[in-house]
Amino acid sequence: MSILTLTLITFFTQVLFLMSRTWNIKAIANGHKMLAMVTAGVVNICWMVSIALGASSTFIIITDFRWDQVPIATAYFVGGLVGTWLGMLKRKNK
Repeated sequence: MSILTLTLITFFTQVLFLMSRTWNIKAIANGHKMLAMVTAGVVNICWMVSIALGASSTFIIITDFRWDQVPIATAYFVGGLVGTWLGMLKRKNK
């Protein structure tokens, strides 16, 4: 896979991971068992993909000084920030 593809996968899985994790914590705090289970499943899948890509690219940067991996590590970090922010947005009730 290309660096661009891996960067995009890392970014979007990290955004979804942090959004889902935030929603999961809210569901647990409010006692919504079904929502907690669904969001936990999304959290686990996204975490597995994003940590695999983010950690391996960081390892390659540290050990081999391969700067082509920087976009992936950056996408991991920025995706986490964006996902947390999106997960904490309050929804307006209609």
